[in-house]
Amino acid sequence: RASITVPPRNTTKVVNQKAEFICEAKALPTNLTHRWFYNNIEISQLSWLETRTLVRRDGTLFINPTSAEDSGKYTCEVSNGIGEPETASAYLSVEYPARVVHSPSPQYLPLGNPGMVICDVKSNPPFQFVTWTKDSTPYQVDEHHGVISLKNGSLLIQRVSHVHQGMYRCTPYNIHGTAGTSSRMEVFVREPPMFTIKPNGIYQSLLGSEITIPCDGRGQPKPVIMWRRMWLDRNNMTIGVQIPPPCPEIHLFVDASLHGCGALLQGQEFQDIWTDYESTLHINIFKLLASLVDISGMPHAPTNVTVNTSASTATLSWLPAYDGRYPQSYIICYRVANEGANPWRTMSVPDGATTFTLYRLDPDTEYEFRVQSRNALGKGMYSAVIRAKTSTEDFLGNSSTPTTDNGAPPNGPVQKPLGPKPFSPEDIIVKKRADGVLILWKPPFDQTIPVAFYYVEYRVESEPWKRWGPIKDRTSYLAKKVPPGTYKFRVWAYSNKEIGSPSPEISLTIEGVSPEVTKSRAITAGVVGGILFLIAAIVLSVCAVKICNKRKRRKAEKAYMMVTCPVTDARNGGHSHGGSPSPLKKSPCHQRRTKASEEGCTIGRNDSIATTGGSSRFVCERIK
Repeated sequence: RASITVPPRNTTKVVNQKAEFICEAKALPTNLTHRWFYNNIEISQLSWLETRTLVRRDGTLFINPTSAEDSGKYTCEVSNGIGEPETASAYLSVEYPARVVHSPSPQYLPLGNPGMVICDVKSNPPFQFVTWTKDSTPYQVDEHHGVISLKNGSLLIQRVSHVHQGMYRCTPYNIHGTAGTSSRMEVFVREPPMFTIKPNGIYQSLLGSEITIPCDGRGQPKPVIMWRRMWLDRNNMTIGVQIPPPCPEIHLFVDASLHGCGALLQGQEFQDIWTDYESTLHINIFKLLASLVDISGMPHAPTNVTVNTSASTATLSWLPAYDGRYPQSYIICYRVANEGANPWRTMSVPDGATTFTLYRLDPDTEYEFRVQSRNALGKGMYSAVIRAKTSTEDFLGNSSTPTTDNGAPPNGPVQKPLGPKPFSPEDIIVKKRADGVLILWKPPFDQTIPVAFYYVEYRVESEPWKRWGPIKDRTSYLAKKVPPGTYKFRVWAYSNKEIGSPSPEISLTIEGVSPEVTKSRAITAGVVGGILFLIAAIVLSVCAVKICNKRKRRKAEKAYMMVTCPVTDARNGGHSHGGSPSPLKKSPCHQRRTKASEEGCTIGRNDSIATTGGSSRFVCERIK
């Protein structure tokens, strides 16, 4: 399969410069085909761009000269007819002087109200400032109280007066200068429309009676009064009927059809629709809408609607409003948001309930919700539309509870129906880098089941699998600070409904001391250190005991000599030295021991020296 070796890179150019995108690739066989796309549309289909582009044989794209409209994403696609083509994208940013794209004339400002002089500016990079002229003289915005420059280049006047009327021009600037001054903008100050007779907020009346609703206003020029009648048909589609002017007031009956300035409803029709009327004062400055007009007997819209969501459920709560003096129930309407004219789906709520849970919603999807009241006379008004997004489903065995036909959940959870499984990712590559481990893969070859996101799993030897993700909108993941060791990696593909099969496992050894070895060494060092410490403690203890015993023995021997010498001398005819001898003289005992030693007597610890008959000969005698 063809693979891109040098992908294009993001680049910034000034308008009219030449832009270049490199896209080198390799394949076997080498019959490569390059195709280039601008914002996912092939360049050959864009006549305004195709005439200024050139694709070289090696795949390099040239744009010469560039224009302000060329900014966007450029995608290179390479293929040699084997497998799926490979693509790579980069962005081009074209810088150009600031220019005015919209400055209408004439423009109208409402007297005494906030107003805006429109001067829409387009600029890359953003404009730095805008200069103004009024009636052909410089207009310093900072010198006029209540006049503010907006981020789009326009002027905001916080309170319009007649001095703001005149002929304006604007000129924007950025670091590349300006593309020119706007055309002349003629600005007029006019008195805005105001109600002189305004409908009440709510009209309530019994069925069969007549209601008169007045409406009038003033302004410069004189405003036109228009009425519209709005209701929902049986398919919940909004229908409006314009009542042609002039029509200063409106009459409501219940026995005929709509005509002229009177809105007349037949009795049977009234059972199936709800009505409201808007009074409009309209001139070419802006328009005002009067309050809602309601017919007595129809229930009002629920209030305080709240939504709490999970991956596949949404729980709505609300407060009841006026019930029209009839028991009322509710209908929940919901649809996926941001999908144009996507039709509303409905769910009936059991009588009396003001909290209800919807099931079987798609995960990670934004929905719109509204609640409609109804009673014996028919359907009432809708609540305000509330938006809420479901959470991302983790596909780890979670279950949800579907609703039955009458809107109530059955007893006990049931497994959520699973969708088709996506195929496995392909061409898994694991690379060691200075900042971590880079895992790359390609989407499944068969993409009939769209992939919503990926998970990368890894483990060391026999340890459990761990994972990184979810990974959306890309086919690579950089794992930082991966400890040394021998790893296995694999990649899973997930759809919005189901998990696919894992890719083949890829092994990688990261050099260094693994945490397990480090831990083992630390334990061994701790054990050895403990043993050495214990041995040292034992040696020190033994030495301390020996020293203590030696000191005790010396002390005991000294005490013994102090006692035995005098006793022996007395027993052998000597005299007692019970007194305190002179410290400078040796004791007789010491003299006899010395003499005995000279005579060859061996004197032990328990030996004593004695003389016989006063003879000068010494006798060694053991005293038991």
